[in-house]
Amino acid sequence: MSEFNTVISERSDFELYEIIYYKEGSYKPEALDAAKKEFNTRAISADTIAQFEQRIQKTNELKLEKEKEKTELKNKAISYGKFLIPTEKDTLPKTILSLCIFLSVSYLYYLFNNIRSILHFFIDIANWDLGHIEYLLPYILFPIGIYGLWKSKKYGWYLIVGLQTHFAFSTIYSGIISYKYSMGNTGGLSTILDTLIPRPTILSIVLRFVVLFGIVYFLNQPKTLKVFNIKRSTGIIFVAVIFIITSILWWSLD
Repeated sequence: MSEFNTVISERSDFELYEIIYYKEGSYKPEALDAAKKEFNTRAISADTIAQFEQRIQKTNELKLEKEKEKTELKNKAISYGKFLIPTEKDTLPKTILSLCIFLSVSYLYYLFNNIRSILHFFIDIANWDLGHIEYLLPYILFPIGIYGLWKSKKYGWYLIVGLQTHFAFSTIYSGIISYKYSMGNTGGLSTILDTLIPRPTILSIVLRFVVLFGIVYFLNQPKTLKVFNIKRSTGIIFVAVIFIITSILWWSLD
């Protein structure tokens, strides 16, 4: 008696059929012979075998559908990846367009969230000072920059890179100041302010900086700079200047 006979005899009719006709390459010749002998002794009807075939075909169809879904998902991921990291010449314009859409959505989100403050400024326009103009200026410059970026204009690049660099480092500085203030004060006004305006988490500060400065990094890539006819050295110097100005403005408030 073969060592496989006992194991094979415990298999169902369907499992034996699969082994013999669809999985023969996965079994040793001795095990396959034992399966054939066991299957023949059971005298399985033609109708039952037809049902086995239908079951197997249905399983194979489901597998093919899953494989197709995985392939489509993989292709979509590659496609989105090319939007974010241009690897081919024709993907760069699509990436810039996607960036413009992302910036537009972000702008509308922040505009909607701060619409009350903006309207309040315009109601009190007679008492405007430099601080009011400084607050409102990004809301005016940002859509101009997005349009210029979409049209591959130099001014669009400078506006978006300048604003994104300023916002990126402002995120870091505002986070540092909020934590510094909170650690240096306990109770009283500090507790009330922490309740009304909770301090951002360190993770949220880092993620915001990564997103904002990631856009600056992308716009300073050689392929992107070529679209706007800007030199690499000019782009780096411009970012450095905005960083210095932003640092001076924030640390003068400390």
